[in-house]
Amino acid sequence: MKTIKKILIVDDNFYDRELLSIFIKRNSECEVIFAENGREGIEKIVSESPDVVFLDVSLPKMDGFQLLMNLKAHFPNMNPRIIPVSIFSDAATITKFFMLGIEDYIVKPLSLSNNFGKIEKIFNQLEQTGSS
Repeated sequence: MKTIKKILIVDDNFYDRELLSIFIKRNSECEVIFAENGREGIEKIVSESPDVVFLDVSLPKMDGFQLLMNLKAHFPNMNPRIIPVSIFSDAATITKFFMLGIEDYIVKPLSLSNNFGKIEKIFNQLEQTGSS
């Protein structure tokens, strides 16, 4: 079993970063770090080695899908659990991520009733099975 120690939230929206961070900090003792765009996100994944990455799909400088493709192509040994978080709920977008091995996908807007039960379930699964 692997304990989640560090979480990266990659999102250009301050409100969404803070909301996720507050929920995470209330429900775990892990460190939460942030990136505001895709390039900064990949830099933090490489330099900080987070266990979990909450990844917005629509980002400046490099979108979430490009970030994931870049990570797999150039940093194959970096293997955090990546959870896309997006306003896009269409089957094509979600399928694109699932084809890359993503197991979970969270649809915005973030709310206590709609999303945080799912996030809590994901955390419980990660704690039981390990994040990588």
